[in-house]
Amino acid sequence: MKLFPLQKRGGKGVKAGVVNERTGPLVTARLVTPMIEQVVITSKSGQVIKLPLKNIPQMGRNTQGVIMMRFAKRGDMAAALTALEKTSAE
Repeated sequence: MKLFPLQKRGGKGVKAGVVNERTGPLVTARLVTPMIEQVVITSKSGQVIKLPLKNIPQMGRNTQGVIMMRFAKRGDMAAALTALEKTSAE
């Protein structure tokens, strides 16, 4: 959050990422905390991938990002993302 400056009256917004033909549309965004351990991404055709958060590089806000999922079917796209919290060891 510290990368996003505070906007005052008349502010025109802050660029949060590069969206173009190569990167495709933004499907979802999620603010992660130290309690998040893994993310699960689901495609429109039902393909699912679970990634540990530690394997996803931390980048600046004005970047094209990284590939997190390659699709089995041409034309498929991400449909949803969910974050899984760490379980407490009791």
